[in-house]
Formats: sequence, C-alpha cells, structure tokens
Amino acid sequence: RQAPAPGMVLYLDRIQTVEDKFLLSGHVASLLGRYNRAREYFLQSCCPDAALDMHCDFLQWDQALSLAQTLAPQRLPGIYLRSAAQLESKGEQQQALTHYEQALRDASPKKTEHANSCRAGIARTCIRLGELDRGIQEAVKLKDPVVCKECAVILAKMKQNTEAAQLYKEAGAYDQAASLYILDLNFEAAAPRSEERR
Repeated sequence: RQAPAPGMVLYLDRIQTVEDKFLLSGHVASLLGRYNRAREYFLQSCCPDAALDMHCDFLQWDQALSLAQTLAPQRLPGIYLRSAAQLESKGEQQQALTHYEQALRDASPKKTEHANSCRAGIARTCIRLGELDRGIQEAVKLKDPVVCKECAVILAKMKQNTEAAQLYKEAGAYDQAASLYILDLNFEAAAPRSEERR
C-alpha cells in the first residue's frame, strides 16, 4: 500500500487464503513475471484452470487456446472471440477472421450476444480483406445500426462510397448516405434520401 501499488494489494488480498501449495506458488510466480513456472505450478494444483485464467489475463491467446483444448473446451468460443478482437485491433485481419469464425462455429446456439459479436467481427474483417459482398451481407443480416455504421466507415475509408452509402442507409444515417452518393455523382440515389428526411 505504501509502495504505492494498489493492484498488488488487491492481488495479495485475493490469494492470502489459498492453502494449496502449488496454487499459491503459481500465483507468486505469476506475480513475479515467471509465467512458465506459474503455469507448471497451476497445472499441478487443485485448480488447473488458473493457468488458463493467467494466460487470458495477460492476453496470451495462443497458450490459452492450447490449454483450453484439454482443460476447458467449453471456454474456447469466448477465448477465440477475445483473441479475434485483439488480432483485429492489431491489424491482423486474416487471423482475426479465422478466430471469429471459430468462435461462432463452437458457440452455443443460445448465446446470441456472443454470436452477434462474432458476426460483427466477421463483417468488419471481411470488408478490410476485400471480401466486400460477404462483409456487407453479414452487417445487413445483423440489423444492428452500430455495426452497419462501423462497416460503412471502413468502406468510406477504402473509397467504396456506394457500398458505404448503402450501409449508412441501413443504419438510418441518411445524411451520410446522401453525402457519399453525391460524392460519387449519383444524384438519383441521393434524392430519395432527401425526400425521406422531409
């Protein structure tokens, strides 16, 4: 507390009641940055899932996915989704798309929010990879104005004005759609939007 290191205090508070020697050793090794040693201890402990949690906490997705295959297959869809989001943010679109697809494939049909997040990611990454038709179809199928706008912004940056305008229209953002149609000198497509606003 005097250090000050509030994160360390919270962590130590959380593990002070741990009695399993291997589990406690794993937490200490993790705290000191010795992740391989921590993983070994966690896997020998009464709570091997702690190794999986550690890799997830430190965004070490390859290790987390590898462990989840045997330790907790039911957690794979969530890990794939989180990994895909990080890959997308780093610009690794092809790998992100693969992970979004895997997350969607393995998910329970009841988890609609999870499925929608996967489809939104698939839409964005497909568009960035040049698979415009597939990306646009995914975005339109979701019927989510936020996703349609995100995809429209990506398309506009790629100078795909007509496609971006279509998605802005799907999102109900008629001003942006009309602006892009006008930019492409497509006055006929822009005109109905003006009439709708009136």
